[in-house]
Amino acid sequence: MNWRLSQPNEDDVFVDMCLALNREDPGPQPVGVEQIRNTLMELRANPLRGRIAVLELDGRLDGYAFLKV
Repeated sequence: MNWRLSQPNEDDVFVDMCLALNREDPGPQPVGVEQIRNTLMELRANPLRGRIAVLELDGRLDGYAFLKV
């Protein structure tokens, strides 16, 4: 088990995890693919706003966390 910062080549898996969470536990506003990708781009361009950590387990992404810096 390893927590680390997400990498751009993992974006598709990350988006799938976000969408799955929103299906399982929807919030008051739906979250779409474009919004998730925009968030990824914003945080990478401005890391002082936050970071995205991913949990790697047995070679696959198994979780994530948004971290406020």
